[in-house]
Amino acid sequence: MVPTAVGQKCPNCARQSRRARATPPTAILLRVLGATVLAGAAAGVLLRYLPLGGFLGSLLYGLAVGALAGWAARGRRHPLVGTAAAAGLVAGLALTLALLGIDPLNRAAIVLYLIGGGVAYVRASGLW
Repeated sequence: MVPTAVGQKCPNCARQSRRARATPPTAILLRVLGATVLAGAAAGVLLRYLPLGGFLGSLLYGLAVGALAGWAARGRRHPLVGTAAAAGLVAGLALTLALLGIDPLNRAAIVLYLIGGGVAYVRASGLW
């Protein structure tokens, strides 16, 4: 038996549901991942033609992707939404750069991965 606020319960009955823990549904996470992969692909194309790297550009791009992830999650803020946003940004950017024939591990891309992905995580997870 497990002690709870309302008395003793069996372990199965004492578990909280996903809704009670505020865990977003899988469909929302896939929607966030899809939107941020497309945003990462757009950044890859822009990085090909414009010098988008640097601290300020990465910071602004991370804010934009975090806001996009919040919109795709229908306003939900959760660490899983932030993880999906950061992973989508990095995956979309790296895949697009590789398809365009650019080294996905060049300096500008790594700065964009770290700063943009970090800011997108913080923004989409509700920490900021």
